Order: sequence, then structure tokens, then C-alpha cells
Amino acid sequence: MTQWYYKGNPYISRNNILINISTLKKNAKNTKELVGYLDTVLTGKQLPEETKLTIANYVRKIDLGRAENKGVRRSLEALYLVMSSPFYLIQR
Repeated sequence: MTQWYYKGNPYISRNNILINISTLKKNAKNTKELVGYLDTVLTGKQLPEETKLTIANYVRKIDLGRAENKGVRRSLEALYLVMSSPFYLIQR
């Protein structure tokens, strides 16, 4: 299992690499927009519509969360799913 470390993660230490998920958290409420952003940034818009819709529908089922953690779980899950797709791993 992959462990993501982000600012505010209670398990972070100085030996971890941090990722900035602030933009992802802002888009977490609208999962279609979140996946579209990740598609643009990570795959150069190579994700097929069906794949984007499947990821967005799955991520939408994850609780949005509250306060400073709002959108964290959705953002990290969407990031993981896009980065583990063949459209990210094999870019043309």
C-alpha cells in the first residue's frame, strides 16, 4: 500500500517526501473536475472519458470529510488511481 504524506498529516516525519495537494483538495467536492484536472496535469488529457467517469464515480462515494481534512481522502484516492493507470504510466 502506498503512503502519501501531505502537509497536516499527523504521521509525517522529516524523512518523508511531501506532496502538495492543496489544489486537489479545492476540487474534491466536484469529482469530475478533480479527475479532469489530474488528467490534464498527469496524462496530458490521455484518459478516455469512460475511465475518467469511472474514477470520478468511485471517488464521489468517499466521504468528503470535515475541517482541515476536507477533501484529503478523495484527493489522494483520485491521485493514486490516475497515477496507477496505464495512461499515466505509459505516455506517448
